[in-house]
Amino acid sequence: MNHVHLIGRLGADPLSTPYASDLGRDDPKILVRFDLAVGAASSRKAEETPPIWVPIVLFDGQPARFAAEHLTKGDLVALSGRLDLRRWTDEDGRAIRRLQVIASELRKLTPRRSPDDEGADPPPEDDISATNVVPLSHERTQRRERLQ
Repeated sequence: MNHVHLIGRLGADPLSTPYASDLGRDDPKILVRFDLAVGAASSRKAEETPPIWVPIVLFDGQPARFAAEHLTKGDLVALSGRLDLRRWTDEDGRAIRRLQVIASELRKLTPRRSPDDEGADPPPEDDISATNVVPLSHERTQRRERLQ
């Protein structure tokens, strides 16, 4: 089973790139990329352990469009998806391999900023309580129950 759940902060604003649809539609699809800083699981103090940077990719769909329009550097997000091994050959003929996460679900955990907060730093990760984090699968179950 290949399934990943991550919570972390964006290292930079998401980079979105349109690409042509292979279904013959006129509307371009969107590819969104960003790096996510996640805390390393360690017995050492958190400030002594550098974050692990995970490359995230979102293909066309609601999560990708949401990320492109609403996420910025420093936002705290929860996501789920699958690991993917990307392989290519560079200009020198060397084989390159890189792990990335292909995200299928995304949830912004950073509260909306008011106009007064413009330019303010996001709250430190320690200020975000565990009660704010709802497992994505639990959220989906609640949505189904409301629809029935």
